[in-house]
Amino acid sequence: MRVVGIICEYNPFHLGHLYQIKKIREMIPDCLIICICNGTFMQRGEVSIINKWDKTRICLEYGIDVVVELPFVFATQSSDIFAHGALKILNNLHIDTLVFGSESNNVEILKTLAMAQLNNKVFDDKVCEYLDKGDNYPTALSKALEVITKYRIKEPNDILAVSYIKEIIKNNYSIEPVAIKRTNDYHGVVISGDMINASLIRKMLLNGNDVSKYLFLLKDGEKIEAVVMYHDYGTSLCISTQVGCNMSCAFCESGRLKKRRNLEASEMVLQILEIEKDINSRISHIVLMGIGEPFDNYTNVMKFIKIINDSKGIDIGARHITISTCGLVNKIKEFTKEKLQVNLAISLHAPNNELRDMLMPINKVYKIEELISSIKEYISVTNRRVTFEYIMLSGINDTKECAIELSKLLKGMNCYVNLIPYNETNNIGYRRSTEDTILKFYDILKKNNICVTIRKEFGGLLSAACGQLRSHNEEELWKHFI
Repeated sequence: MRVVGIICEYNPFHLGHLYQIKKIREMIPDCLIICICNGTFMQRGEVSIINKWDKTRICLEYGIDVVVELPFVFATQSSDIFAHGALKILNNLHIDTLVFGSESNNVEILKTLAMAQLNNKVFDDKVCEYLDKGDNYPTALSKALEVITKYRIKEPNDILAVSYIKEIIKNNYSIEPVAIKRTNDYHGVVISGDMINASLIRKMLLNGNDVSKYLFLLKDGEKIEAVVMYHDYGTSLCISTQVGCNMSCAFCESGRLKKRRNLEASEMVLQILEIEKDINSRISHIVLMGIGEPFDNYTNVMKFIKIINDSKGIDIGARHITISTCGLVNKIKEFTKEKLQVNLAISLHAPNNELRDMLMPINKVYKIEELISSIKEYISVTNRRVTFEYIMLSGINDTKECAIELSKLLKGMNCYVNLIPYNETNNIGYRRSTEDTILKFYDILKKNNICVTIRKEFGGLLSAACGQLRSHNEEELWKHFI
């Protein structure tokens, strides 16, 4: 049996690390994987985001067979000392293969760079020369190697890889170095591609981005998403009501996946139960704003609401439940007769038929006048205030004229407008309005006596915000099975 070694910090464990483990299993089936992992302290001297026991649990859960802590004396040192301690342990554990991430993904070049540093007075002199000129050590190292080998090394994973290979060569270890190409930005603090790097995750955690996105694999193989948001007043959960959506709103990523089927009431309930179990905490608020149009699955949604509202069910208060609809007038009229105390939110996003026809195809079936009439009837019967959601799209619906027209449309209604900064996606060309434009739009509504708020943003970094939910890859998120 082959024995493979990994040297890592897992601060924290993320999809890039999971990808590496899976690639190892593909390249070397039935191998034993040993992980040398930092404990409480990282190479830069910082404290780990998660504790070493949780790291170990995650490692074992996701395919690593043995986890060994890298002692503090090595864990917090330079790349050469870090590599020395880790390789000595792995050699004593009789690994035959070392797998590491690499920006260059060229082991032969990495070997050349390693050899150039061993017992090479020219290299040592060049490093000293650049240090004397004021360069820091990594820069001096890179410049010296470029002079000697014509290759330059500057990326963090390649620097570590060269240190690993130096240790293997210097100590004559019978260990084969194998690289797996790293493609995303190591230090970037915006999402690039499907994988979020450790730097971004740490930034999000330290900045208090209290949001988690879940991918659920259903019993028939279909996938849906849900989002947990942590607030001062409690924990809210945005659930999906359908697999896909047929409403085809032009700005919505979720609507790019056409409706496959409705969710059963039980599948909606289980989103709550599974997430409560995972976070070990109670969900206090429910919003039906995930994938799907709730009123296009009316019967199951009503069953779901009755279950979660019942004192013998999940016992979530009606006023802690919000349903969002793009404007199915026939179902709004039916919902009015239910006389429930749940909150109703209308995805409006335009003040006139011409613009709304372009953004929301449902408007070609139910015009704004008909929609507003049904909402006025709902307010009259239930005495409940209605929320109008309004996504701010740069140069589309964010003009002064639109603000004035919206004010006239909603004048005198028991409602408020929730202005939503648009969450941009890679697949749709709309852009968010500037902060200044949003504030000017807000001021016009305020001056016309329209209650208005600007939504606090949640989940944009995770593609978990409004209009961003869509499964890209079954490994993109933690899996939960219904």
